[in-house]
Amino acid sequence: CRGSGQTSSTVHKELARRMKCATVEMMNRHDNQAPPSGRPQGKRIGDMARETGIAAHVLRHWEDEGILKPARDSLGHRRYRPEELSRATAVRRAQEAGFTLEQIRRFIRANAQERKALLNDHRLALSDQRERLTRAIGLVDGAMRTSPNTSCPYSV
Repeated sequence: CRGSGQTSSTVHKELARRMKCATVEMMNRHDNQAPPSGRPQGKRIGDMARETGIAAHVLRHWEDEGILKPARDSLGHRRYRPEELSRATAVRRAQEAGFTLEQIRRFIRANAQERKALLNDHRLALSDQRERLTRAIGLVDGAMRTSPNTSCPYSV
């Protein structure tokens, strides 16, 4: 520093500023890059929730149910890796297809042949449900066509 025209105080201030900037940069670093601390890579639960559209409490519930298994950092915080992101998306699709968490858990643990059987069984159950719903819709349509003079609007 001598001969540079900077005082010791100026150098210390510049060093403090650079350290603060480096700390902010480290904290803002993308979650999928391994920070120097060696903690597990991955997204934090809030980031995972925002990216998937699945509420954080649902992600925690799926972990409790054994559906997701996020890594934990040294402080015990969840760190969701790309495979959990894929699995969470697949679980959401399975739920949209009518699978329960128990069925999803069995599917995850099953081999290829068992998975095919689970899918076939579920498809048959959905077909039965569709037939029941079609009959129910027919009954409701029939009730709607009854005379307005009928004393019971729910007579079928």
